[in-house]
Amino acid sequence: FQSTSDLETVPGWSPIAARSSLVRNYTVGLQQGLGRAELRLEAYHKDFEHRFPEVSVPTGLTGSGNVTLNAASTGWAEGAEALLRVHAWGPFSGWISYAWSSVLRSSGQGGYYDADFSQPHVGNLVLQAALPRHWTVGGRWRLASGIPYTPVLSRSYNLATGRWTPVFGATNSQRLPVYDRLDLRLEKRWDSEGAWWQSVTAYVELINTLDAENITSVTYEDDYSGIRRIRQFPRLVFGGLELAF
Repeated sequence: FQSTSDLETVPGWSPIAARSSLVRNYTVGLQQGLGRAELRLEAYHKDFEHRFPEVSVPTGLTGSGNVTLNAASTGWAEGAEALLRVHAWGPFSGWISYAWSSVLRSSGQGGYYDADFSQPHVGNLVLQAALPRHWTVGGRWRLASGIPYTPVLSRSYNLATGRWTPVFGATNSQRLPVYDRLDLRLEKRWDSEGAWWQSVTAYVELINTLDAENITSVTYEDDYSGIRRIRQFPRLVFGGLELAF
């Protein structure tokens, strides 16, 4: 079931129209052992289109006028993922995966656009190596499509209000740059010899090792003369201790 839309929960607006909506979800998968490795394939299709019929209800606020509730945020999502996991190859282990997805939405106005935060292509590579004396080194590399955003095509100045008014392009018609992130981790474990605790692990991690400028969102200047790109975070280093008992 989907949740009701915002307008359907406003008191006095649409008590006669509030309802839930069924969503159909189809998934098929395959898992195959390959000796020390394992291959998994999965595909899905989720259909949440045409679930809310258009309903015209009184606003209930001014005593006159109506508001039309439509199938806002309808559409569908589909995708597939392939994952190859190596459980043990000498001291090495890890996995590699690739996922493709298409998530389309509609505002009930006709036509579809890429959903917010959708990433059609996502790839991951994770490797770990067990070293002597309980040392372990590992890393993860993630490469993904940039999320979509709605561009500003032009602007005009309103003399009456003294403000700039933007002219937006098609919804989510442009994408941010590709997301690229490499994380590294080094850890050392000490096992107990009959004590109340089992092990202590010290680790240090280097996040966004290559200091990639991963842009996660954009905003515009107050007069829409320029765009501001907001990055996720720069290179980070942190460490910690893990106690098992």
